[in-house]
Amino acid sequence: MSIQEMNRKMAEWRASMDAHALEPQQRKVMEESMDAMALQFRSNQPPSAEAFESELHRLEMMWAADHPLLATIITETLRRLSAMGI
Repeated sequence: MSIQEMNRKMAEWRASMDAHALEPQQRKVMEESMDAMALQFRSNQPPSAEAFESELHRLEMMWAADHPLLATIITETLRRLSAMGI
């Protein structure tokens, strides 16, 4: 289930809950349950492609700064392999 679908279902569930007269304690328990379910669902979702790419670039920059000679060797090796069509 996508995040959008989960958000839609949670909104429907909350609207359904609002349509019924619940005691304050019942409402609190239901809202806490919905919040916990939404958090659990989001934590099981893979990161977005943009966030993943951004994190990879950040790690690449950090690694290159910490190990400049090795980064240069790897970059040059990849460039030469690419030039050979590998």
